[in-house]
Amino acid sequence: MVLLVMRFDIRSSMCKLKDRLEVPEEFSLSCSAGHYISHIRDFSGSGWLECSDTSIRRSSWSKASSNIGKNGYTLFYVKR
Repeated sequence: MVLLVMRFDIRSSMCKLKDRLEVPEEFSLSCSAGHYISHIRDFSGSGWLECSDTSIRRSSWSKASSNIGKNGYTLFYVKR
């Protein structure tokens, strides 16, 4: 696997060409352990999934986007 890390370009003209693919979040349970949840766009592009340590459920963009500013720490995009 190769991970390519690049500076994110925030120009509005580029933002129109991309769709958000995943919103990982972290909910700390203690100083030494954490709990991770990711909101992932499904392959058809018509909905979202909430993936936790133990389950995968249908979700929505409104639920995923409500946590971006509070808990989201890495955003993944896919070019249209």
